[in-house]
Amino acid sequence: MNPDTYLKIRRYLSQGSYPQGATKADKYSIRRRAAVYILDEGALYYRKGKRLVVYDKEEAKQIFNEYHVSAADAHCGIVKTRNAVCKRFYWPGVTTDIHKWVGECLECQSIIAVKLETDSIPIETGECMESQASVSTIKEETDPTSLKSEECMESQLSVVTIEKTETDTTPLEASQPFEFVGMYLIGKVAKTKTGNKFICVMVDYYTRWSEAFALPSKTAANVAGCIMKFFYRFGAPKRIFIGQSQEFINKLNKVLCKSLGGQHRLCARHYPQMNELFEKLNETVQKALSELVSQRPGSWDMDLDAMMFVLRTKKQNTTEFSPFFLLFGIEARHPSEIP
Repeated sequence: MNPDTYLKIRRYLSQGSYPQGATKADKYSIRRRAAVYILDEGALYYRKGKRLVVYDKEEAKQIFNEYHVSAADAHCGIVKTRNAVCKRFYWPGVTTDIHKWVGECLECQSIIAVKLETDSIPIETGECMESQASVSTIKEETDPTSLKSEECMESQLSVVTIEKTETDTTPLEASQPFEFVGMYLIGKVAKTKTGNKFICVMVDYYTRWSEAFALPSKTAANVAGCIMKFFYRFGAPKRIFIGQSQEFINKLNKVLCKSLGGQHRLCARHYPQMNELFEKLNETVQKALSELVSQRPGSWDMDLDAMMFVLRTKKQNTTEFSPFFLLFGIEARHPSEIP
């Protein structure tokens, strides 16, 4: 939409008038165009979905950059960028422009994949061993196992013990946010100036809301600190599923017992459905982390929050909603939406 057309539509909707010298055909054209727009508090919106109208191509490109490239330099693909922009803004040819601009993005074409590893945290002599310095592709334990649980009456956090068997197909059905939470560790990655080289990721099964914490080492004390931060933000889940060794889980439980009081045990491995969730989530998280670590190897930990904001506010294919919307009931407001 060129600025002249934009101003004609605004004038007609606000004053009901036409430009001086407008012909009958011109007036009809203005009325026909204006029928799909509304004026609200001085701002022009596309009637369908009440999307803010953008008439300047330079402004449209700035909006595209805001939703395609996050503050952490993570680049979203065509679908996620299109969904985010088209939900909030409108201009003629918006979809075509987004496809074109993503295709022209040099960063998207030249990103060097940083391979990461989800480590099983081997434990020997009571201490958490350091993993090999080489960075490898994320791997997850997917051995089928069964779950036996005891309920802890002294606390909100359930007591859970795990024994491996060959069959466990009990459906995992969450009915509210943060009822079931999964956790895994990523690393080693490039060491930052502050000494961080691991990432602890926690994800809610119901909303897909994810949290990420940078860690200098993968000790039980450090991981327990991440879990405590999660508790204080969202409350205690009924279950926390962790795909790590039982020895590490025992050490983790011991640290948490001191912090929470009482006797608490965490799940010793990911539930089968959690594995399925992480396999899908890892594709998105790994791509975002690859871009983040490759572009800011010495300071990626300073931009984790920005990257996670992008992941939380993008629509998930499995739920058809963003984690932010499922948790708060509204979409997140971006800076470009501020009047």
